[in-house]
Amino acid sequence: MGDRHDALVRRGHKVVVETNAGIKSGITDAAFEAAGAQIGPNAADVWSKADMIMKVKEPLPQEWPMIKRGQVVFTYFHFAAARELTEAFMKTGAHAIAYETLEAKGTLPLLTPMSEVAGRMAVQAGAAHLEKSKGGMGRAIKYLTSYKRQAALPYLFLIIANQTRSSGGFWLLV
Repeated sequence: MGDRHDALVRRGHKVVVETNAGIKSGITDAAFEAAGAQIGPNAADVWSKADMIMKVKEPLPQEWPMIKRGQVVFTYFHFAAARELTEAFMKTGAHAIAYETLEAKGTLPLLTPMSEVAGRMAVQAGAAHLEKSKGGMGRAIKYLTSYKRQAALPYLFLIIANQTRSSGGFWLLV
């Protein structure tokens, strides 16, 4: 925990984290405080105090009115797929730094790991839908290690399509 967050504090930055922001990742408010962060009681408090906001996910619609002119918002924006967010953000006068657009040595160092996580989660989510308790056939996915990571998702869709077709089901994959 400390290596990531106390580095900012050691360099003289004030770090404010929304209460319980790390709970789903197993990071407590106490851990943030131990790294030198202050805990804000809610999102509005953090947005109002910060010159720069760092998030994992794009600003949510309820956060748009909290964005201040001149504020730097550093997150995954996916503007190309979110016209409403794009238009709302343009009205704020804030500065957007989109993780997915940052390049280093011809690579996308912030997008690539998130894409890998999303790919792994897609396989897990698809597998969960094959469980009987979720209406699936109750079959396990075949062992995927012999397949390249990029091929895992289409392979999963093929398994799902074959299993649902054989049971009279129909899936529309978009």
